[in-house]
Amino acid sequence: MSKLVFSVFSKNFLPVIGFGVLLKKIDMRKALLFFIFLSILVQASAQEDSMLVKRLNDILMYTQEKNSEKILDYTYPKLFTIVARSQMKEALNGMFETDEAIIVLDSLFTIKIHPVFSVEGKQYCKILHNMVMRMNFKEPADTTGEESEADFLLELMGEKYGKENVRFDASKNSLVIKIISDMIAVKEKNNWFFANYDEDNPKLLDLLFSKAIQNKYKSYQ
Repeated sequence: MSKLVFSVFSKNFLPVIGFGVLLKKIDMRKALLFFIFLSILVQASAQEDSMLVKRLNDILMYTQEKNSEKILDYTYPKLFTIVARSQMKEALNGMFETDEAIIVLDSLFTIKIHPVFSVEGKQYCKILHNMVMRMNFKEPADTTGEESEADFLLELMGEKYGKENVRFDASKNSLVIKIISDMIAVKEKNNWFFANYDEDNPKLLDLLFSKAIQNKYKSYQ
């Protein structure tokens, strides 16, 4: 955001040629106060941006580590008014390991952080991130025949994440899925919190975010 503020100021606010002429026509003390204010604004924006980046890196790290307690510390608190935190933790732990497979997460990194936007007096940000999920099966998966278990899983997950993003690693008996996921960041009490933005679950989105927030979020491509 600091780069954005600087770009607007340097290119659009005061043309270089007219700068000296303009200074002669205004009170120098007011000009000084203005530039001090601008400097504070730029610094504050940079700090805010760095806070968002740090919190984002933290939750991606905790997700890769499958640290459910820390993941929930960074989760948008409004979600806990819909589903109790204890239930969320149980669901997360149950997702990471089932009777059939152990989930391993890898290659979590940010693809894009869109500009912060404000709606209804609160700040939000659209984030795109990468993740590779490995489903390591506890029992050897059937890979023989036209309708094998491996082929069924490939087709099922391919419909959700794209066939090009799903493969079966026979040497490790695991299904490997590359996921590019949308996330929304929400600033509350001077901290950034996160939630997955899953358009396949519109009812949950409506409970968490107004249509104005959703429309603004979707305007960023």
